[in-house]
Order: sequence, then C-alpha cells, then structure tokens
Amino acid sequence: MIEYLKANIEGVGILISVVSIAWTAVRYINLRSQEIKQKRFEVYHSLIKDFVQPEPSTGKTYLDRQVAIAFELRNFFEYYDLSLRLLEGIYNSWAENAKDTQRNRLLKEIQLTIDYIKRTEVDNPIRLNWFCIYLALGISTFFFFLVIGIFALPCLLNGYLQEILWCASWAAIGISSGLYNSRTESDGNSKKHKHYYTYFLFVWFVATLAGWTMIKDGDLRSYIVACLVGIVVGFTGDKLAGKIFELRK
Repeated sequence: MIEYLKANIEGVGILISVVSIAWTAVRYINLRSQEIKQKRFEVYHSLIKDFVQPEPSTGKTYLDRQVAIAFELRNFFEYYDLSLRLLEGIYNSWAENAKDTQRNRLLKEIQLTIDYIKRTEVDNPIRLNWFCIYLALGISTFFFFLVIGIFALPCLLNGYLQEILWCASWAAIGISSGLYNSRTESDGNSKKHKHYYTYFLFVWFVATLAGWTMIKDGDLRSYIVACLVGIVVGFTGDKLAGKIFELRK
C-alpha cells in the first residue's frame, strides 16, 4: 500500500485537495446560512418594533412607515406563523378602535398581507439548507469518482472505492431531491432537527449500499441501475421520515 501511494503521490495529493475543498465548501454553506438567518432575525424584530412602538422623541407612529412594514413582512417567510398571528391581532384591535379614517389605508395593507400569507406555500428554510448540503455532497463525491478514474486510481481498494463514490454521489443527489420536493413541509416537533444529522446520514449509507449491490465489474448497465437505485432510495428516504414522525405523534 505504501509503495502504491508513493507511485501515485500526485493523484493522492489531488484527491486530498479535493476532499479539503469539498469540506470547506460544505462548512461555508452552513456558516453562511447561519449568518443570514441571524441577520434576518435582527431585521425582522427591528421591523416589528418600528411597526408597533411609537417614536420615543415624539410618542407618535408614522403611518406610511407602518404601511411599508406591513408589506415588507411578506418577505420573511420563516416567520409567517408569527406574523399572521400578530397581524390578525393588530387588525382586530385597531379596526375596533379606529377613529382616524387615514388608518384605513394601513388596515387595508395589513389585510392584504394576511391574505398573501394565507395563500402562499412557505419553503422550510432548514430543508432548503440541507438540500444544498446534500447536493454539494453529491457533486463532490461524483467529482472524486472522476478524479480517481482520470488519475488511474481504480485499483485503490481493489476498485471498490470508485464504485462506492459513484453510488454515494447519486444517493446524496436523491436525498437532496427529496428534501427539495418537500421543501414546504414542516418538521413537526423536532426542534433541534437531529434527524438531519443522524437519520439522513443513515439513509445516505443505505442508499449507497443498495446501489453498490447492483454494480458488476465492467458492466455499464449495472452502473446505470446503481445510479437509479441510489436516487430512488435516497428520494424515498425523506418520505419514510415523514411517515415515521406521523407515527411518533
């Protein structure tokens, strides 16, 4: 094994570099999504404060600013449940006590936003985030598969590594497709969303193994079958997760 690594030191070095780049890319996506989530949290709560709290210096609220904020709340889909409850409560309270006819313009905008939220399918930001992660994993492992083939490394682990990478790449793409397909679904009571770290890693392993069992040496059709099996098993893994959470309720 050591002699093999010495003879293929350039290819091994490139493979290590690719692994490092892929890991860095996945971490960047995750960290960036957390930064965006925190920024949107701060902006949202700032808008709510400006919407209901009078100016400290004057003790007044500005109607045009409130109208603009009522419209802007449509862009914060991750807070739709909260926004809907707040706006309906505010609308009912202000409509009953409305003495200023100018406020009718604000009430109309609030009602338009309420109607917009109710008819809009909301994407689950956590599922979209993990869709990106598994898609990146699928692309990365497929790239590893290509690197091994290009640099004549298929004899590594008797060719098993290349086969596993082929199956793992399509299994990850299958999982990402399932997550994107169910992007509007809620995750129930799983507050910490641990199933994204544990359950879907298990699905990735099972889908990869299922695809790998289809491969026969040198048979192109078996690689195609393994690809389809990995995608199907990975895709249906998310549906199975939904059924499991329904049974646990």
